[in-house]
Amino acid sequence: MKEDIESLEFTLTRSMTYTLFKLSELLDKRKKLLSNPDINSRDLSSAVRVIDREIANLKEEFVSEFREENFDRINYYWYLRSKE
Repeated sequence: MKEDIESLEFTLTRSMTYTLFKLSELLDKRKKLLSNPDINSRDLSSAVRVIDREIANLKEEFVSEFREENFDRINYYWYLRSKE
């Protein structure tokens, strides 16, 4: 059973890969902003909020496409998990 779960392969499309790259860039940008002591707290919180919204949108986009592309494999995964 465990081997079946471990052998499952999921599809990662080009657009999903691109979304992951954009997410990584935004997370790096957010980290740099938070580590910059020269920005006042009002500007910082505003910039972080904008980045957080973009991150949330990209995550939603990625999950939506991942579910669509891998619907059968996800269901099979849950089927295998239910047998454990």
